[in-house]
Amino acid sequence: MNRPATLLPCALTAVLLLAGCAGSVASYPSLAPRAIEQGNAAPAAATAPAALDPALLAQAATLVAQARSGDAAFATAVDGGCAAIDRGRGAAQGGEAWVAAQQALSAIEAARTPTTAALDDLNTLVLDQARLAEDSPRPVDLSPLTDAARTAGALDAAQAARLDDLREGGCRR
Repeated sequence: MNRPATLLPCALTAVLLLAGCAGSVASYPSLAPRAIEQGNAAPAAATAPAALDPALLAQAATLVAQARSGDAAFATAVDGGCAAIDRGRGAAQGGEAWVAAQQALSAIEAARTPTTAALDDLNTLVLDQARLAEDSPRPVDLSPLTDAARTAGALDAAQAARLDDLREGGCRR
């Protein structure tokens, strides 16, 4: 058998197969480490937070004023209802003094409405703006709204604590 005759087709096949694997090196990405992988990348430029719409800030200020007004109404209701609450403290359940005390407590609780409504509206405003900020390309400074909600929340919490004290121990301070 003639060995060179059989080697020639094998050699040609090998050359053709290897030629198919060869290609332009420029078409493939470099395997060298990128700048970010080496730690030499420049940090992204910090963008200043976007300011809130002045109308939203005015709305938040109005709601805080409503909460403070509600707090004043609550204090007035407490002052007006304390005598009835103290008289009803030891009275028999269902008696006139007890009923008057319950009515006074109900009036005091109703006086909390402006504060709780303002707090609810502020919380809704904060949540709505936070949802909008998620889609914003720039960060949004929500701190004026969260500060307003905290202010109304503190008034609401103080009123709730005072109402609990009135229910438990009367008007003694």
